Amino acid sequence: RRNSTLPFPGGLPLRISYGPLSSGEGLVYAVRDPVEVKGEDGEIKVVDEGVEDKRLLVIEGEFSAVLRACQREGNTLSAILRTTFDHGNIEPLTKHNRIKATGAHINFVGHITEHELHCLLTSIDVWNGFANRILWAAVRRTRQVPFPQPLSEEVVCKLSERLGAVLISRVEPGARGSASRGKAQVDTYLRGIDRR
Repeated sequence: RRNSTLPFPGGLPLRISYGPLSSGEGLVYAVRDPVEVKGEDGEIKVVDEGVEDKRLLVIEGEFSAVLRACQREGNTLSAILRTTFDHGNIEPLTKHNRIKATGAHINFVGHITEHELHCLLTSIDVWNGFANRILWAAVRRTRQVPFPQPLSEEVVCKLSERLGAVLISRVEPGARGSASRGKAQVDTYLRGIDRR
């Protein structure tokens, strides 16, 4: 059974999508802002409530599909992922069905074999900054388990709490660079969600 949320520090569950990532516009839609239109009577109406929680974790079982999608003519997925990484405000300039997302925080976990990565990661992906925005990890299993058992909800919660504590400790005041500003931004954001 796949969960659609994950326990997260602060008590707010983290929304999970199991992909696949196929277009930049689809990703923006997943974390979109409310859409308001001005009616003929001049009154502004909300036609789409948008998404309240802009945090999203995408579990991409076939990262090779993402790299192939990025290579398709006219696909904006690579540009949207890079923009999201840089500042979280996305507003594709499209003529129809304009959507935007502000303050989006998107992460993804992708799985790919070494051979597929070498074949599909283009020099453009390396030079345009797509590849350096990804934390790459080479993972090898130590043994084969014929019938692996999923982690219990209790274990997942404990791991999530430990990871959250580590992440928060990295943005405590006094840390190097803009880390203290980052914690303040996270705190402000989480307080804003609690009030909604």
